[in-house]
Amino acid sequence: MSGKPTEAVKMGAYAGPADFYFNAKENSVMIPDLLGDSVYPVTVDFSIKK
Repeated sequence: MSGKPTEAVKMGAYAGPADFYFNAKENSVMIPDLLGDSVYPVTVDFSIKK
């Protein structure tokens, strides 16, 4: 709302993240770690804070 960038999600270091999937029902993003052979769900908070 202020026009200034803010960090919405704290992410760790992933080795080769690509091809993200957004799950709208659960407000989460699935992040595949291609070199680590894993997939991580990250919850996204879309609430507007004033």
